[in-house]
Amino acid sequence: MYDGTQWELKAESKNFKINTYGSNAYPKDFDKFLLLLNKIVLETGITIS
Repeated sequence: MYDGTQWELKAESKNFKINTYGSNAYPKDFDKFLLLLNKIVLETGITIS
């Protein structure tokens, strides 16, 4: 049985590396983050939700 929502974000560049995750709660302003991320990848045809 699955209970709740799990999320994970991994991002890496030449200057930094992020690996973060959570369960049953998202960080503050996560919706704004997704909007900005979707603007970045718009040209690829990918939608992140």
